[in-house]
Amino acid sequence: MTFEAATWHNTIEFVREIERSMRPPTPPAPVDLQAIAAEIESGASAIEGDMPFEVEAFIARYGARTS
Repeated sequence: MTFEAATWHNTIEFVREIERSMRPPTPPAPVDLQAIAAEIESGASAIEGDMPFEVEAFIARYGARTS
């Protein structure tokens, strides 16, 4: 049996990949970015340690806006 700790490494790489894909020719649609940000935010409590600034900034930029 193996155990892998839930860390931010995969999430950071995922956020970086999304950021890279936003360069032309076709960036993701705003609704897709919002859904990704919501998914990351909803799973944050299961990941060890503080949320990295890079991930937090992604959520702040693309997450749902509440008035």
